[in-house]
Amino acid sequence: RMMSPASVMKLLTSHAALDLRGPAYTWKTRAWLAGELIDGRLAGDVLILGSGDPDLSWDRLGQWLRDWRSRGLREIRGDILVDRRLIPTGPQAPFDDAPHRAYNARPDAFLVNFGALAVRLTPENGKVAAVASLPVSPLRIINRLRAVEGACVTWRDGLRGSFQPEGRGFVLTLDGKLPTSCGEKSYNLAVHDS
Repeated sequence: RMMSPASVMKLLTSHAALDLRGPAYTWKTRAWLAGELIDGRLAGDVLILGSGDPDLSWDRLGQWLRDWRSRGLREIRGDILVDRRLIPTGPQAPFDDAPHRAYNARPDAFLVNFGALAVRLTPENGKVAAVASLPVSPLRIINRLRAVEGACVTWRDGLRGSFQPEGRGFVLTLDGKLPTSCGEKSYNLAVHDS
């Protein structure tokens, strides 16, 4: 009978990746300076070629930028251009009715932090403070979360997050309830454009 393959699909994609790339393959995100670097100032652009690296976390990206600095790049008087053409983006249906759950992140050639935004949630006094773990600009958070009594078992199921574009940034609307017994939690949400 017909059934949804669900997570069994990971076996097929893993087999294909191992067959095509081998077990020692690593992704390499590359960058070039398009201009002259004089006294730490780049008169030109930085070009980044996305490779689909699935492990480009905020920490690793920060280390990469610190490496540029240690090599003498202090100021960019141009743009940072990211080539993401390796993995074409387009409409993608989520696996379920929770399109902003982190597991519904879209594939991307320059996938930063798994395509997710981490929001730190702290329940206290009937309210839940919500702050983006890293500064994201421009981001506005509409927080409708409530702190409630109860066990902290399936706390994510009581939360909903949705993104809407706003100018050059976006608005994150948070709805639901978080048990006070959970304490501080990190809530990861998939964004439309990593």
